[in-house]
Amino acid sequence: MDVLGLKITALSQIPNDNYDCVVVIVTDYEKEDYIGKVSVLNNAKFDKQIGISVTIHYGSEFPGGKLIISPTGPTNRDYDDIRCWGDAARAGILRAKTSGSIKPILLIPSSPDVKNFPNYSNIVEVSLLSIYQELYQSYQARVTSKTDIEPIKEIGLVFLG
Repeated sequence: MDVLGLKITALSQIPNDNYDCVVVIVTDYEKEDYIGKVSVLNNAKFDKQIGISVTIHYGSEFPGGKLIISPTGPTNRDYDDIRCWGDAARAGILRAKTSGSIKPILLIPSSPDVKNFPNYSNIVEVSLLSIYQELYQSYQARVTSKTDIEPIKEIGLVFLG
């Protein structure tokens, strides 16, 4: 799928090449399974922001050597809604962009409990729309800019839920 110059590619697994970063959307970084979990758990002993705010981790086991953990925060309170995933996806992609990534992978490792929270059934769509919102540049800016103002060229999407 290609919209406004940004290519979204659905992937069944995380490839070892072609991408330069992995952005993981997590509700609970300790309980969910995802690439680099051991490294993240080790880093959590020293960094108390893991699971609270967007964090970046480095290692050769990640495509491009970068893993970004973007937490949704709590999702089971009576006032939480699907925007948790959109906000996490947006923040994670922004961090990928500022770290120099041009082809990140967005990994959503698990599906929320849609039986008890039916409003969470569209987390992939909301996440992608939030990413487009974050990366959007006006038509005038895209046409008149002499530099490339759209640094993210492609996003690989892996949904394991």
